[in-house]
Amino acid sequence: MNTIQGSLVSLQLSADNGVSWKDIVCLETYNVPLQTTVTETETFCGVAIGLGAVKFTPSGQGVCETQPTTNQVTIKDMQAWQIAKTKLMFRAQYPQTSGAGGSMGSVVSINGNCYVTATQETFATVDVVKFTFTLSGQGVPSTTPL
Repeated sequence: MNTIQGSLVSLQLSADNGVSWKDIVCLETYNVPLQTTVTETETFCGVAIGLGAVKFTPSGQGVCETQPTTNQVTIKDMQAWQIAKTKLMFRAQYPQTSGAGGSMGSVVSINGNCYVTATQETFATVDVVKFTFTLSGQGVPSTTPL
């Protein structure tokens, strides 16, 4: 079995419609749940299932950095986008470049448009400054690599 290390699949954001991509600074964990809206109708023939839109809400937790690079998204960036209601693009894909692991995004690929809808910083006496975020997807997510 060949597994993929989670640290090799970063969550990236673009504020310029995919022209440039930036990693979220010092991520600890993130997830990209997909959920389909479902309506169940009970009939004499059994249960009928109506499928609606697919919703997606990427979220995660990271650690604040004192000297982030220009290729990193910080909590300050995310808060500014949240306040300005900036439409973003997100992606998570592996491999991140074409090469020995295959073509870009051939193993893992999920992307779409989103807004930052929740941010929070946590300050603890015996820990580093951490942050959490939630992105709310708009439209339909895609598994085609970007």
